[in-house]
Amino acid sequence: MKRIFPYLLIGLVLLGFYYWRYKVPPSMDTAQINVKVSEQVKSVIELHDGPILVNFYASWCGPCMREMPSLQKAHDKGLFTVVCVTDDNPQLIEQVRNKFDLTFPMYQLDNSLKSYSIYTIPTTYLLNEDGEVVASMTDPREWDSEDFMNKAKDWLSY
Repeated sequence: MKRIFPYLLIGLVLLGFYYWRYKVPPSMDTAQINVKVSEQVKSVIELHDGPILVNFYASWCGPCMREMPSLQKAHDKGLFTVVCVTDDNPQLIEQVRNKFDLTFPMYQLDNSLKSYSIYTIPTTYLLNEDGEVVASMTDPREWDSEDFMNKAKDWLSY
């Protein structure tokens, strides 16, 4: 038993590291989510008023692409503005927009996803009118589902 304990402890530490790095969204100073707009760098909360759902994605990420139609439907409901951000180049952003006929804002980050400590995509933050994070999630979701929209109303205090 004494020989197993150190290995068990190491395993638990590694599991904890994996969980916190890949399943728990990093704390985010939303004022620092900077994107490229017309050759300038601007903050996402500087560009949009009201509640915002900020989704970090990549065009090569299958789960990210599967949730794009749901993000569009959630955006169309008008509870919040969906904003997708990526470190992909502008051509890939436009390809994704055209493939799914997306109308919500999509931006190229000023830096890499890793520079924002985003190691799992999709990673999503729901911001209230003051730009404060009220919810954060990893993994894809059905953003337009009644369950999520009700939770979002609660988080946004509607």
